[in-house]
Amino acid sequence: MSFLFFQLKVAALLLILYGIFKIIISNSNQFKYKRAYLLFSLAIAFIAPFLTINIQKPGLLNYYQSLPEVVVRIYSTAGAKEWDYMFLIILMFGMVSALFLAISIYQLFRLFRLTKTLTRVPKKGFILVEAEGNKAYSFFKIIFMGKEIPVQNREVIIEHEMVHVKSLHSIDNVLIDLVLIIQWFNPVAWLMRKEIRENHEYEADETLLKHGVSVENYQELLLNQMFQTSGVRFSSFNYNSFIKNRIKMMTKTNAAAGKTRFLLAAIMCLLVVSVFSFKAEIKSLSNNSAVAIKDTIKAPVSNDEAFLVVEQSATFQGKDLMEFNNYVMKNIIYPQDAVKNKWQGKVFVQFIVEKDGTIKETKVLRSSNFEILDNEALRVVRNAPVWEPAKQSGKIVRQEFTLPVVFKLN
Repeated sequence: MSFLFFQLKVAALLLILYGIFKIIISNSNQFKYKRAYLLFSLAIAFIAPFLTINIQKPGLLNYYQSLPEVVVRIYSTAGAKEWDYMFLIILMFGMVSALFLAISIYQLFRLFRLTKTLTRVPKKGFILVEAEGNKAYSFFKIIFMGKEIPVQNREVIIEHEMVHVKSLHSIDNVLIDLVLIIQWFNPVAWLMRKEIRENHEYEADETLLKHGVSVENYQELLLNQMFQTSGVRFSSFNYNSFIKNRIKMMTKTNAAAGKTRFLLAAIMCLLVVSVFSFKAEIKSLSNNSAVAIKDTIKAPVSNDEAFLVVEQSATFQGKDLMEFNNYVMKNIIYPQDAVKNKWQGKVFVQFIVEKDGTIKETKVLRSSNFEILDNEALRVVRNAPVWEPAKQSGKIVRQEFTLPVVFKLN
């Protein structure tokens, strides 16, 4: 999988999973479930491109004895230009990602420097740092408290930030920042960061109210923040619309249908991952797997039929089957017209090694979609030297093979 294809696949998954979130559960006040869904979406978007669920394409064939795959590569001038073009794209992408990484490292360095230069007061479960200004925020077990924040508001603000500390919200923030370093071009990734951070505030608000903080006093604190009448600002969110949403969320009641919506969202999420992971391909047997199930494969009815699995397999001029692959590699030619038109593909060539060791009944089992490539693979197989025939119960028998040939331009 190419790097750019991986990035596009991740972006597409994030778009679909975020769409499910917005349609089904974004208005819910089940904040812990929302957090779990958002984090799961980020994780699965990066894992799913590497998952493969193989299914057998119907109507093609049953089991067959497959030889090792032959890959025919050629390096063309057009391919080199394309490579240069892709290299420049990846280089530019990497430079922007490096810039975002540098910004994140600088921000961490600033926090570390603040903890070293400002007054630190160890508390039970956290460290309080007296910072300049009127903001309050936390990073892991460190709570930064602005000196300009009125004394009467400090206790509730510390309780608010302690929810972030205990809930490990800083881990979420680090993870989404890492995602943005890779997916900086994707607006959905930025929207998901906004959702995650806002959900942190909703979760903290809900926890404080459950612990007995007065709704009226807490809403008054938020309104003061909104109109900046008391100089209190905390948790990095200073947007009036967001403050209004936080106040509205406090008045919502937990609906029993909330969990049902999350279950529906989870099922849809798994379906999306399955769709992205399915890969249709012909089911083949390696030599070892074929021997392992030989009792389940019916033997030929007559001597004229070819075996798939035998006690003593046919060999290429008395050597192992890899020698036949070497022969194909040395003699196959990537057709010039295919190179010119940038045609690539994978062709499956089926053939039978006769009792006299010659190759007969050569045919294309599955096409590469380009006749010129199919014909070249057939030509090489048909012109192969004589094999040592297969044996079954001490008798010489016919054996059927399939050779996958991949034509690939670099």
